[in-house]
Amino acid sequence: MRRILDELRKGLKEMPRGAVVTVAAGLILTLLVGAVNLIQWESSADLEWSTVEAIPDPPPAELPGGGSFELTRMSLSAIPQTDRGDLLFRVAGVVAIDSGKRPATLRCDVSAPVPAKIARTPKKRAAWPRPSDDLRLQDVPELLVIDFSAEGAEILGMPIRDSFRRYSDSRSLITVEWDGFADRSQNWVWDIPKGTGEGPATLGFAVVFKSARRPETRIVCESGGATVVTRARQGVWPIPGADWEG
Repeated sequence: MRRILDELRKGLKEMPRGAVVTVAAGLILTLLVGAVNLIQWESSADLEWSTVEAIPDPPPAELPGGGSFELTRMSLSAIPQTDRGDLLFRVAGVVAIDSGKRPATLRCDVSAPVPAKIARTPKKRAAWPRPSDDLRLQDVPELLVIDFSAEGAEILGMPIRDSFRRYSDSRSLITVEWDGFADRSQNWVWDIPKGTGEGPATLGFAVVFKSARRPETRIVCESGGATVVTRARQGVWPIPGADWEG
């Protein structure tokens, strides 16, 4: 082995500088490609939610001056605990608001009790939609990419389009922001400067939590001083799933 290395060093010394740089760059590129392939093929997995439970719809709320909003099509989805005792659960749903031609601002907060924390993607918190100046231009991903270690995978792809396929079905301009950050609470603030127009606008949202206990959540939406609230706790416990039993 040492003789081989000596011959390699001798060969590099005798090569023109430009050729040495080219060879070195090629070796680095090969290593990078190998690392990417390792991450893609050995450290990621696409999974299904083991349970999907409906969250009760609270009564709709009336907007001042006319119109209303309501929470609907909400669900609590989860996977079983890993051998470390942690799990993922998703809270997803739709808020429908009808403000006619009147401007409206709508805020929803989704929270979970200790020890739950909002999960992470490789770059951001696991919450959708992302802040946007025009929600119509933001697409719902094929899968939610979650930074979570299980079964030899470090990155998980989890379903979302079973809950909604668009963040908004309205022709009206709608912006959305995240108002601050907290470990166990995610919020969205939608602004509809020209109103929803004819018919309601449906606004989809989802957040994924990491926890070591039974999934539980509270959802609060407010607009114009009116509020709707609902809560949910995982019904099936422990969560079944032969591939995920700890």
